[in-house]
Amino acid sequence: MKSIGIDITKTGIAIVEVSADRHFYEITAGDFIPLNPVDQSNWELDLLQNLKPLTARFDFKNSQVCVGLSQSEVSTRNVQFPFTRRLDITKSLPFELDEELPFAIDDAVFDRGSDLYALRVL
Repeated sequence: MKSIGIDITKTGIAIVEVSADRHFYEITAGDFIPLNPVDQSNWELDLLQNLKPLTARFDFKNSQVCVGLSQSEVSTRNVQFPFTRRLDITKSLPFELDEELPFAIDDAVFDRGSDLYALRVL
């Protein structure tokens, strides 16, 4: 199984590809692409231009991908429900977040890890 980890910061993009076997992990590829932290007005454009060539170098279709972002780039919501059943929470969560999300709720998947739900955009 292959996994790709991407860490995006203001200074650059770190990416690593890891192959996992039953007994060991092996780093098969890795790179750091520096971004221009001085020019914050064009930071997003610089980021997108540097992410595009990575799609040709790494096999994203047949790998699990994990992306790390700074907390300042992530929106979090603390929502509490009066029930604890996972099915009830999964059904109610889209309605709770529908007006707060900047994209269509149909483009989202809700993942549960421990007691937290993570929202992935498709």
